[in-house]
Amino acid sequence: MSIKEIVNKNNIIYNKLATEYNKRMNLYISHQQKVINPFIKILEENFNNNNEVYVLDVGCGVGLDLKLISKNGFKTYGIDYSSNMAEYARLNSKNSNIINSDFIEHDFEILFHGVIMDAFIHLFPKNEIGTIFRKLYTILLPSSFAFISTTKHQNSKEGYYKKGDYKTETKRYRAYWTNNELESSIKEFGFIIVDKYEDYEVNFNKRWMNFIIQKP
Repeated sequence: MSIKEIVNKNNIIYNKLATEYNKRMNLYISHQQKVINPFIKILEENFNNNNEVYVLDVGCGVGLDLKLISKNGFKTYGIDYSSNMAEYARLNSKNSNIINSDFIEHDFEILFHGVIMDAFIHLFPKNEIGTIFRKLYTILLPSSFAFISTTKHQNSKEGYYKKGDYKTETKRYRAYWTNNELESSIKEFGFIIVDKYEDYEVNFNKRWMNFIIQKP
């Protein structure tokens, strides 16, 4: 199955789940603020002399991360392939520019100081990680940063699995990354790891690994 077919199939599921995601958003705010704060701090420390700091949230969903980071005065953009997710993001982060499009195929008109990929890379086959990281490299300004986050697993696997913590019987494509796999991929495609940390999401029993990476 091609990456486009996988994206389209996942898109059907996320369109169906958008309302449930939006209803749950407030459950995540306090936890997610702590998770994203180190990335916000790095952007502020490195670009505090800039008139405008451009930040893109890839796979922005209903706009949770955008809602949090837009409070810091950044010029925020979000992109999501799901039209329903994008519509909620527009409501939840009214000051953000929301793009309903495919990240890999979209032609961005500007470059960014920061890019967020939170719960995004695990929606693609691992052999396509190069496609994602190469696109990320092209849209970042030199010496700029990205935040990469996905759930942590001891065993590597990928395929179609039910999304157990939401009300759907439909299977979506899901890759389960180990720490070593992801760290190796980040370095392979030319990024520098400037920080890494884990967090535990108590409500849904998930452990996440978070990387702040830099384009040289």
